[in-house]
Amino acid sequence: MTYGYHQGRPEHYPLEPDLHGTRHWFVTSEATGEDRADALAALAGLAHLEVWCVDKYMAHAGAGATHALPSAVARWFDDESDLLWALEHAMCRAAIGLRIYALGTQPFIRSIRQLADRCAIAPEAVRVAHSGGALSRV
Repeated sequence: MTYGYHQGRPEHYPLEPDLHGTRHWFVTSEATGEDRADALAALAGLAHLEVWCVDKYMAHAGAGATHALPSAVARWFDDESDLLWALEHAMCRAAIGLRIYALGTQPFIRSIRQLADRCAIAPEAVRVAHSGGALSRV
């Protein structure tokens, strides 16, 4: 498990690959460049890795923007709502063995967990790490 609770607030730890998975989706929004690079380095050796990222500049740069992970499939989105919409549809059709690695703000992580729950993806198949703003919606 990549999270725990301290004084009622969730704590997140660095993302680590789950080698039992057969497909791996790294999903990120509003993460710092350093945290994103660290997570990608940790996941780089996984087969069948897809990157789902909110980055309006990369969305318009095309497939050539994924030079850091040439074997990974990359999906770039202009905004978080577009990513979450596409991700929900893909999650609900996903096969057993999918592992999701989410990196971003608390609200983004919460949204990913809710999507996974709605699509009947086991909580242990979703690993999260916090990056970006520390504010949480109340």
